[in-house]
Amino acid sequence: MKQIEKLLFINSYGTQGTLYDPALVNPPEIVLPPTGMQTFAELNHFIISSSSDAVMVPVDLCPLWMQSTHLLNKVREGVAILDEANAIVWTNRPFQTWFPEFNPKIPHQDILNVLGSPVFLSSEGEEVNPLKQIRRTGKNVSSEICVNKNRFFEMDVLPYEGGGRNPSYLLLFLRDVTRRKEQEMKLISLHNAGFELNQMMVDESMDLDQREELLKENILFNVQTLLNHEMLELRTLDPLTNELTLFVQYGMTPEIQSRTVFLGAEDGGINAMVAKTRKTYVCNDTENDPYYISGGINARSSLTVPILFEGNILGVLNVESTKLNAFSEMDVRFIEIFVREIAIALNMLKALEYEKLSSIQVSVEKIHGKVAKPVADILESAINLNEKFRQGPVDATADPTVQMMLYTIIKTSREIQYLIRQIGHGLSLGTAYASEKRDEELRKVFEKKRILLVDPDEQIFRQVSDILGRLDCSVEYAKTGASAIAMVTLSFEEEIPYFAILTAVENIPDYPHTTSFIFELGALYGKKHPPLVLLQQVGHYNLSHSVVNAKTRYPAAQETGRPPVEKILLEAIRRAVARAEVTKPDFDAPIQTYPSLGPRG
Repeated sequence: MKQIEKLLFINSYGTQGTLYDPALVNPPEIVLPPTGMQTFAELNHFIISSSSDAVMVPVDLCPLWMQSTHLLNKVREGVAILDEANAIVWTNRPFQTWFPEFNPKIPHQDILNVLGSPVFLSSEGEEVNPLKQIRRTGKNVSSEICVNKNRFFEMDVLPYEGGGRNPSYLLLFLRDVTRRKEQEMKLISLHNAGFELNQMMVDESMDLDQREELLKENILFNVQTLLNHEMLELRTLDPLTNELTLFVQYGMTPEIQSRTVFLGAEDGGINAMVAKTRKTYVCNDTENDPYYISGGINARSSLTVPILFEGNILGVLNVESTKLNAFSEMDVRFIEIFVREIAIALNMLKALEYEKLSSIQVSVEKIHGKVAKPVADILESAINLNEKFRQGPVDATADPTVQMMLYTIIKTSREIQYLIRQIGHGLSLGTAYASEKRDEELRKVFEKKRILLVDPDEQIFRQVSDILGRLDCSVEYAKTGASAIAMVTLSFEEEIPYFAILTAVENIPDYPHTTSFIFELGALYGKKHPPLVLLQQVGHYNLSHSVVNAKTRYPAAQETGRPPVEKILLEAIRRAVARAEVTKPDFDAPIQTYPSLGPRG
């Protein structure tokens, strides 16, 4: 049997004298660590390098020793014990897994060399070496370290033995926070990217087209490099048509260039659905998702996020991947954060477009305001002249060329009015995100309609023309009752009747009793109810009772103020038109007269 020359004895209460018989020849060298940390060091050294011939552990300490080592190997943190020179005494398995360059068989390896000369950062952002700090203060120290420029750990260092300002041994705990740190850095990068997007939008050295192109380039760059997505498609919403038009794309199939997508349309796929629901949608398997329409080349999963600004939908951003289940919760979070920045940039771009277009629109409104009255005068005069030829001598009406010329004047005048309004309307298509956004439901009601205004006051015509013109509605003007009768007659001959007739209830120049004019006008409609809106002077008593008489015979007629208020006028027209279609005139209703002048018209 080999003689034991060196014995490691682990015992918290024994002494060397109790370990061997004094009469023993050549007794072994006894290694009796005085402290727990030195016990760790000696035992670790024995295990990896056989520094002693044998180790003796009392039976009562064996279970505790083995259990402690087993537990430390099971924790997620990396644990290391350092001696007074910051050399590694012992490490658990997670530490050895994170740092495979560490060789447990080599004793007394410097911790900083094993970590690869890490960068230490305190909570204040300054570089502080926690090992030096704990040696100096003797208090627990926490720090963050960066290893190899791409791995991050939280480090806690605790004094274990020796106490005071220069503890003999240190306990070092490491937690891998690389993923969390990467996410924090990505969030900072996303914020910076968003700031750059918005700064770009206010750069006065670029025009609108340059800003739009630069915005597209930045979106592509950040989605590809920062968010690491392979394919993307961004569509913006046209609020007038509800079409989601392609703004920028990368890695998608050629078919999407010509694909038409409308908000909420059943054939619009995920983009249309997300724009309608305003909720993010993750498609984990494109082959088995009923909403998915082929977009990305060989795409197997997709993530689609609504672009919202102050509750308004501006568009959708769709990113796709060739992998199944490619998008995690963090991917969703990051893309939603970046989309907020895109929304701000898009809104700013639209605002700048509106600023430019609104100045053009003001010019168009001024042109229309100047031209509308002369054109209306031409139209009224031409219709009156046409009416005189119709009623005049035979030789006047016998010349078809004259009447054809008059009809051409009438037609051309109306076309001029329409074209001027269309120019303004076309220029204002991009203003939907402005604060003066028009009610599109009203536009659908009034666009391309003709309305006749009968009123001697030209200022009233300008006000009505301005209100209705913004809705792409043409206003024709008659200063006299005779002109109005002629214009309504011609509208029936052309088979294009007026959408509504707005008339003053007093002071029609050629009709002293306005009731007579209204009745004669209504007679042109036969048994049908005319779409009448009566303009009653605010604060004036209707002495002729024309309002009462008109509403008695034509109960669907609506009344509104003069001068008109926009919302009240538009609602009065809508009601007059709607009720005229389902109401019949009452020709037997009694007629009110002037109180002192007897019966009138």
